[in-house]
This record gives sequence, structure tokens and C-alpha cells, in this order.
Amino acid sequence: MKASSDSKKSTNPMFTLQEVALAYAIAAERIATTDIQGALVPVFVNILLQSLEITLKAVAIDSGLATESTFRNKKFCNGHGIKEIAEHIEAKLNGQSIVDLLLPKWVGAPPKRIVKIMLFDEKFELTRISYAKRTLAYSSFEQGQLQLICVNSKAWVSAVRKAAERVTVASDHLKKQISGAQTA
Repeated sequence: MKASSDSKKSTNPMFTLQEVALAYAIAAERIATTDIQGALVPVFVNILLQSLEITLKAVAIDSGLATESTFRNKKFCNGHGIKEIAEHIEAKLNGQSIVDLLLPKWVGAPPKRIVKIMLFDEKFELTRISYAKRTLAYSSFEQGQLQLICVNSKAWVSAVRKAAERVTVASDHLKKQISGAQTA
């Protein structure tokens, strides 16, 4: 893969946000085939959160709810505040949950519960903060700042991967909602 010598942001990226979100989920899936211990634990959690962050941004950007620069400020923890990004999207959903949009009923309750915990649950707040501040990525967090959602790492990966796989469906749904609201 050839790196660009241009330091400016590419207007024609090599991969879509959905492809990158899915790639992070697949990387987590591969880690989940090993015995996740020690310093690998925060790396695993960070990869899952990164996938979910990019999934949310892809839905918002692809649907027209936001631009790439929308989330690059302190309100959104410089683009890494997944709870804040999810709340921003939900504010435009007329009462629908972003979790329901990404993971409809047929996906099942466990994946929805896992993603909902990652995005909104108070028990996972310190991990979200560590992720947003990038202390999770560098394993420079303190005791108690890393919570695990479930013991079954494969279920956790599956939930995040299913969300990443549904970016296009969720974006298309939002586009219809937005165009319907504009014509009303």
C-alpha cells in the first residue's frame, strides 16, 4: 500500500468508513481467538470501541446528519466520544434509538444489549472516558478505568461487527427519514 506524500486530508479515501469499522471488528475477532490477557485486554477493548466510533460516524456522515468535521471538537471529545456522537445522532431520530437503527429486533437481544452498554451504560462510563482521552489506547489508564462488558469476547465482537455491517442500511434509513421530514 502506497502512502500519500500529501499531508492534506484526502477527498478520495482508499477505504470507506464502513470498511474501516468492519476491519477493526475483524481485527478484534482475530484477537478473540486467542487467550486475551494482560496488556492485550485494553488493546482488544480499544479496537472494539474504535470500530463502534467509526460505525457511528459513518452512519452520521453517510446519511447527511453530519460532516467529517462535525465531531472534531471538545463537545465530542475531539471525535472520540462515542456516547456524545450517539446522542447527537439520536437527537435527529425522532425518538428512535441508534442501537435499534443499527441492530433491529431480528439481530437479537444480546448484541443490542452489548452495544447499548458500550454507548450509554454508566458502568462503562470510565472506559468510554479512557477511550476518548486515548489513555486506553496507550494503556495509561488507572485501576478501575477499564470495564469489560461480558466474559464472552466472541459475543462482544459479534455485536460490534453486526453494527459495522449495517452502516449502509442504517444510513439509507436515515436518508429517507431526513428527506421525508424535509418534504413534510
